[in-house]
Amino acid sequence: MGSIVFLAFGTALWFFLSPVLELETLLSALIASYVSMRLVGTTRVKLTRLLVFIAKLMYDLLVAVWQSLKLLTRLYDFESKYVNEVIGQDFFEKFEKIVLITLTPYTIVADEKGDELVIHELKERKDKG
Repeated sequence: MGSIVFLAFGTALWFFLSPVLELETLLSALIASYVSMRLVGTTRVKLTRLLVFIAKLMYDLLVAVWQSLKLLTRLYDFESKYVNEVIGQDFFEKFEKIVLITLTPYTIVADEKGDELVIHELKERKDKG
């Protein structure tokens, strides 16, 4: 069951990132997903955890688009800082955190050091002037 979910998720992700939907795209997606699945190994993915991840991903994507539109219409003054966030050793947990943090507005994962992620954040300055 986990292999089929992994293959389907990889293929869907490939389709999301592809500009054209043709037979070659489908074959490339299936091959890339299969190779990725074989490289990762036997990672167990619970269906409920995957659905929660997809829901969070969609929400964060909508927030990121909204923030981008706000940035296009206003000028902001930001200060930059780096923070460390402790994560577990589980592959799926790391992947989930990295994707969700990167899609969170004004944040990006800059590096991974052991069991910590180095996150670059932009914060709007409070004292303008």
